[in-house]
Formats: sequence, structure tokens, C-alpha cells
Amino acid sequence: MKKEIIYPIILIPAVMFIIIGVLTYLNVFSGIWLIVVWIIGFLIASVVITYIVAQEKLRALNEEDKKRNDE
Repeated sequence: MKKEIIYPIILIPAVMFIIIGVLTYLNVFSGIWLIVVWIIGFLIASVVITYIVAQEKLRALNEEDKKRNDE
């Protein structure tokens, strides 16, 4: 994969979990809400990563199709 695609894949979840971690450390969330926030954060990070990877693969496939059609 290209560098341009790897940076968002690493940074978006890292920033999200750093924010959730700081909020956890500051005791903003506790009990069941703490568990719910971490699960939702994990799900959002997974969806964002999947979306970014899918867009990159679709872009690569479109470029490949254009090359085949030009030949």
C-alpha cells in the first residue's frame, strides 16, 4: 500500500483511542458506559479503516480497468 493510505489507517484509530483513553483516565466514563464507549470506538475505527481500504482498492481496480481498456 501507498504511504498516503497507511497514514490515515494508523492515525485515525490512534487518535480516537488516545481521546477515549484520556477520557477514561479523567474518569469521564465509568462502569457500563466505559465499556460501551470503548466498544463503539472500536467499531467506528474498524468501519473507517474498512472504508479507506475499500476506496483505495476500488481506485486501484478502476485504474487497472482503464489501462486494459486503453490497450
